[in-house]
Amino acid sequence: MKYTVFLVGIALLVLILPACATGVSRTVTTPVPSPLPERDHSELPHVFVGTITIGGERAPDGVEVSVWLPEFDSPIGSGLSSGGDYSLLANQHGSKSFGGRSLIFKINGQDAGESATWEKGGATILDLSLN
Repeated sequence: MKYTVFLVGIALLVLILPACATGVSRTVTTPVPSPLPERDHSELPHVFVGTITIGGERAPDGVEVSVWLPEFDSPIGSGLSSGGDYSLLANQHGSKSFGGRSLIFKINGQDAGESATWEKGGATILDLSLN
């Protein structure tokens, strides 16, 4: 009799648990950006220059361009437009090298849809635009 009750219990678990599991919700967390470490002044930055176009027109003076690594809450470099052009230094921060990491560019806080790879002492011409 004990054996039969045990088998019935197992059978119920096999039938009920999968049904219960389908109603279980999973929480997916989005990583929260970390504070940007202190700038490493001993490392050469990556220099970016280019034009900025907004809505098909050259950007006016004073438009902010910034460069980001997704895991940080602040840009690793920024600059302002002048005559529709920009230049900025993407500085190394912290002790872990940014070498080979993908950078994101923003114009006035909006994603410009362009990316580049950080290189110690690198220099890149990269035109940016917002539609």
